[in-house]
Amino acid sequence: MGIKDLFTTIKGKFTSSTSNTSDASDFGIEFPGTVDFTEQFKGEVRNVNKTTPEDLGEEHLFDFSMMDKLYMTFGMATATIDKYVDYIVGPGIYLKVAEEDKLAQKAKIILEDWMKDINFDTLLRQWTKEALKKGSGFMELGDEEILKAKILNATYMYIKRDEFGEVQEYNQYVGGFKRFDKKQVTHFKPNEVAHIAFNIVGDYPYGIGILYPTLKTTESLVFNEAQLSMLLKRKANSPIHAKLGDKEKGIIPTAAALSAFGKKMEWLNNKHEWATGPNVDMKVLEFVGVGDKFNSILDYQQNMYFYTTQIPEVLMGKGNIPEGLAKVQMKAFMMRIQSFQEEIEKVVEQQIFKRILNVQGIDAHVELEWGLPDEEASNEKLDRVSNLMKTPTTTKAFYTLLEAEAVKLLGLDEDKYEQLLLIEPEPVEEPVEDKKELTDKEKQKIADEKERDKEETTSLPLIPGEQRQAIDDEHIHTELCTCDICNEGDMFKEYSLQEWLGFNYQTYIEDIQDVIASDQFKLLKATTQQDIKLGKLKQVKIEKLRNIMHVGFTEGKSVKWIENEIKRSVKPPNTYKEKDGKFIKTTDKSLRPNMIARTETTRFASQGALKNYASKGVKNVRWVSSLGERTCQECSAMNGEIFTINEANNQIPLHVACRCTFAPITELDL
Repeated sequence: MGIKDLFTTIKGKFTSSTSNTSDASDFGIEFPGTVDFTEQFKGEVRNVNKTTPEDLGEEHLFDFSMMDKLYMTFGMATATIDKYVDYIVGPGIYLKVAEEDKLAQKAKIILEDWMKDINFDTLLRQWTKEALKKGSGFMELGDEEILKAKILNATYMYIKRDEFGEVQEYNQYVGGFKRFDKKQVTHFKPNEVAHIAFNIVGDYPYGIGILYPTLKTTESLVFNEAQLSMLLKRKANSPIHAKLGDKEKGIIPTAAALSAFGKKMEWLNNKHEWATGPNVDMKVLEFVGVGDKFNSILDYQQNMYFYTTQIPEVLMGKGNIPEGLAKVQMKAFMMRIQSFQEEIEKVVEQQIFKRILNVQGIDAHVELEWGLPDEEASNEKLDRVSNLMKTPTTTKAFYTLLEAEAVKLLGLDEDKYEQLLLIEPEPVEEPVEDKKELTDKEKQKIADEKERDKEETTSLPLIPGEQRQAIDDEHIHTELCTCDICNEGDMFKEYSLQEWLGFNYQTYIEDIQDVIASDQFKLLKATTQQDIKLGKLKQVKIEKLRNIMHVGFTEGKSVKWIENEIKRSVKPPNTYKEKDGKFIKTTDKSLRPNMIARTETTRFASQGALKNYASKGVKNVRWVSSLGERTCQECSAMNGEIFTINEANNQIPLHVACRCTFAPITELDL
């Protein structure tokens, strides 16, 4: 079918065997006449089955088969659909799950194998193209285990819903409507078909896609192009006007003479030389500028087509527009592409992935993600990051954050970047003239000052409200001590949380979880580049640790389980301390998961208990040390000390793997 025939069909009434719409006006496309956009009953929808048999489903808003013809015969429609498909599906897809969720990791492997087996990327292109053309795309999911999938022609697919809009079944019908044949209906259960709909109108189950709204503009565009072509064809033939006789001289040709000369001119296409007398004047007719009046009309209609499809002109080869405007158009187009991608994500995750995993008995969340953003967007972000890094007022912590973001945008190895942060920089040689040899007396004075500072730090009295701050930050979660259970084989013993804490933490579980959710992990979290070099954790690892502690307390895991999860997911590095300009290792990374697990468990349990006591009006608490042969001197000294709730805040743990707790003091205890 040619363009002319195609739009003759558009202008007429649809009587095709596959068409089920009402009579069309204008150019033959309109919503069914019985549609009432105002719902008569709360929560219900109007099921429109004007010409479609009621047991088949709701009729289409227009003849879907016409969109196939338009795509195949009208170049602008073909280019529009193909551009959209390329931008939507072109970046590719991948699956994303939480690293610490083992069940989700297993689900991801199952889904990736399934996508590879059925060539899901190819099906996705076909499915998206069908939905863009006709507003609805249908994918058959096969048997119970979805061992295969295929795209169904939306022209023959109908949706049957109840009065509340819930899909009851999908039906495929390839027969005619003048004589409906039930034998040609194939029924699908709702979970046997995945359905995407683009540009849904009201409460209809079908979308209208992106070609349907262009039909009126397309008809005008094709009509005017045809008229212009006809005029140009006539102009190219250069018609000739011949004038016979001479009125001033009284020479008037007879009708027979005019007719005879006209007969000769019919052979003009085959004659190149003519011989005439003085009474014959032959001129070529000129249609100067006859096609110019069409240019503005065609430009307007092309612009209207671009507006309707929301596709940038530059993508369609009409690039005579300013660069700034082109960027704005592309940005808007990419936002529209993302909206289509989000619609596809929802359907794939809920209607396909969920069903596949349910068959396997897996209840896990797997996200469908699209490929990397376009290169221009990445470069713009990288430029912003680079400019911020050059700002003189940028703090060290913010600079490190920007540096890490630049590593990610450039696709560099993030683990390698973290390792490079720990490499000690080459010492800068001071100019010879600036060097000054210290006398023995000056050296001794400096040594005495360092020793005095050390004694002042370590000999601070354990005053309520101050003793937690008296401990060196580097001691917490880093250096092992000889107290309690921090030595010999005891640190590798399997403890339940109940055994480790020495009290029923479940009584305070809600308060403990609140503390975990809001805690800042001040002694573990790296806030500067120097902190990273010393072995503290970046924000992403802190969040992983938070999740581990949350699960550990909620599900009553053992301390060993928490340790193993920290070892697997957080992977804390070695710790260092800076002395005389050098980095000295204080704790090996193999020991840190155990130390962090025990220390953080005690801390969160203590803080959760204090929060619970405060909510119940308790004003004072008593320090309770876990007494034994290896109880450290500091913990032994604190046993039985009384604190107010505010003074007790953040006092426990007193050291690595501390097992001390607080007990509430009531009026009966006084």
